[in-house]
Amino acid sequence: MWNKYCKRHRPQVVEWRGGSQVWKYMLQARDDMDQEIWWEVRNGHSSIWYDNWTQLGSLNYWLPISHSIDENFEEVKQFKEDDGWNYTLIENMCTEQVSQQVHNVLKNVQWSEERDKPWWMPNQNGKFSVKSAWEIFRQRKEKKENIMCIWEKGIPFRISFLLWRIWFQRIPIGEVLETFQHLFMQCPISKDLWSLFAGAAGVQGPFVQIKQTLDKWWKSDCVAKLKPLFRAVPIFIIWKI
Repeated sequence: MWNKYCKRHRPQVVEWRGGSQVWKYMLQARDDMDQEIWWEVRNGHSSIWYDNWTQLGSLNYWLPISHSIDENFEEVKQFKEDDGWNYTLIENMCTEQVSQQVHNVLKNVQWSEERDKPWWMPNQNGKFSVKSAWEIFRQRKEKKENIMCIWEKGIPFRISFLLWRIWFQRIPIGEVLETFQHLFMQCPISKDLWSLFAGAAGVQGPFVQIKQTLDKWWKSDCVAKLKPLFRAVPIFIIWKI
């Protein structure tokens, strides 16, 4: 299957271009499942950008959308020095936060000739099971139903796209989640806007996190004809902020 569909490309970035139904379903589940695999560094053959070796997740998804990926750096072992990690290079290629994460979590890596070992994080023994994978897929499928509210009919694409980027933290306003929460939820202007509209609509707070707040609006108990309005209002609030 690798030779047929991936060839010289990493399976994390291969797109659907036809093939068997099995391959199609594998690609559909890939983004959800791949983030649950932690690659324990041994010889450093793991991908810098597409494998979860830092325990932050795939850096291709974790880094801000504005971050430029240097494809000349492919494998984790390129960050290795004689006496350990090249933290300066990691910071330059990734971010200071990634460099600090490597220092905190991977400082004492035991380099060897063995290939990096994958661990399935949902199970304590690190071994993959179909049961645990199905549970993850089921839970995330339910969450994706909320994401579909982002694309509510009648909302301009640029507004929905902004919220989509915020939802997945793919907007360059900072490196950590707290920055998003402060800007869109906790600063005085944001608090006033949320309180004003929530009071008029009867949506009960508190409003602390973005996803939690959107969930309150989208799942509010209202008549069916008002559902589109309750889905659209919080999106426009975020757009105005």
